Amino acid sequence: MTTSDVLRSIPLSKLSVELLEQDLQLGSKLVQVEGSVRTTAWMIDYDALEPWKRCLIDNGDLLPSWAYWWLTLTAELAYNASWSNYSALIIQRTNSDTQSPLGNFLSWRTSPYQILPLMVEDICDALTIRSSSVGFAVAWGVNSRDFNHPVLPISCRGAILPVVDGMGVLCMATDEDRSTLDIWI
Repeated sequence: MTTSDVLRSIPLSKLSVELLEQDLQLGSKLVQVEGSVRTTAWMIDYDALEPWKRCLIDNGDLLPSWAYWWLTLTAELAYNASWSNYSALIIQRTNSDTQSPLGNFLSWRTSPYQILPLMVEDICDALTIRSSSVGFAVAWGVNSRDFNHPVLPISCRGAILPVVDGMGVLCMATDEDRSTLDIWI
């Protein structure tokens, strides 16, 4: 079975972007996609899944094919020469990560988000974040200065974010980037 066969075996249904207003607002706090952008969203079609896959979801697990989708997308964006220049993972920290002894003493906190160079290993950790809000974003075309001095929203060429408790995906990208990533989106 090829990568495209595995990815195309995930039953998806298109979501109305209007239904994702809260996710769009959270996403726009993380990333500012430049250029002529089209926003689309999909969600795993729960009713079209086999019973054992629905059981996985009901137990709070991630579908193996959905995890594979994220991992292969991340590998493409992180390691393919045309994308790998300044691809990033913008991830929400836990409350304990955003506090520091000095920050507590001075009554301030660091940013609740961290900007990391995009690596497959980090997406594995990010996939464990299952909430109704956007816990992370995968972005490409990020300015290299943003890794050292991040200011949200991060300016980028495109971004993909999980939505609907991690069972959906929101893509903000140009048509050119979409055609290059057509196997994933």
